[in-house]
Amino acid sequence: MGKIILDKMEFHACHGVYDLEKITAQKFFLSLIIEFDMKLAGQTDLLEHTIDYQKMVDICKEIMRKPKSLIEKIAFDILQKLHEDFPIIKHAIVVIEKPEAQLGIKLNCVSVTVNTTDLTDQKNP
Repeated sequence: MGKIILDKMEFHACHGVYDLEKITAQKFFLSLIIEFDMKLAGQTDLLEHTIDYQKMVDICKEIMRKPKSLIEKIAFDILQKLHEDFPIIKHAIVVIEKPEAQLGIKLNCVSVTVNTTDLTDQKNP
């Protein structure tokens, strides 16, 4: 089992519950950790035997472009789309960080992390 990691992709988007967040773009960092059997890709050196990084980035761009109230929803949408588009994924983790969250205190960021087990739990509450 191997991993592909896309670490801290930077997006600017209007996600949030409060009115100002819905009209003012904020910075978000998005990380993916994708686990799958990459033995065949390692043997053949062929793109069709792995997961195309650009396609993963495109999925993230598409979902990040659509305003949402909760970063939890964004994370679940990305996780679900990755599993739909890449059936070879055995396990995936999506982390979204919101470093400019306005909570009235100084903090590094607010983040959410979801993984494949959260997705299967969501189907069977």
